[in-house]
Amino acid sequence: MKLTSALARFLVRLTRPSSTRVLRSVNAARSALGIPTLDCLPTGRLARYDNCPLARSLPGVVGSDGVAFALPEQALAVSAAWRTSIELSAGGVYIARLPRHLRHFVEDFDLGAYPELRDRAPIPSLRTATDEEITRSRRRAA
Repeated sequence: MKLTSALARFLVRLTRPSSTRVLRSVNAARSALGIPTLDCLPTGRLARYDNCPLARSLPGVVGSDGVAFALPEQALAVSAAWRTSIELSAGGVYIARLPRHLRHFVEDFDLGAYPELRDRAPIPSLRTATDEEITRSRRRAA
């Protein structure tokens, strides 16, 4: 059983898209949009569509299958750079489909792969103001 698990892990790592390949695809999209390319992928948070490395790299809304844009020109430019299709969603946004290796990247990143790209900064907690702080704040405002 351990041999199978080790073999499975090796095969998964072997088929995982490299960060370099992902960066090339991100930069192809950025160039097509007329924005500067990146030297490296930014870090991101697991299972956060709005805060993953792709979302921090591209101006659209990144999902597991594509990047949504409000402007059709943007979606067309990105889909041409990636040689993928474009879709019009029911919500009226234009979606440039992710190439297979970027879909795998999103899935693998959310499963904990690419630890070097994981943002480990603590998420700030929301602290509730005390009654005294609220009273002081109201006095200053008055």
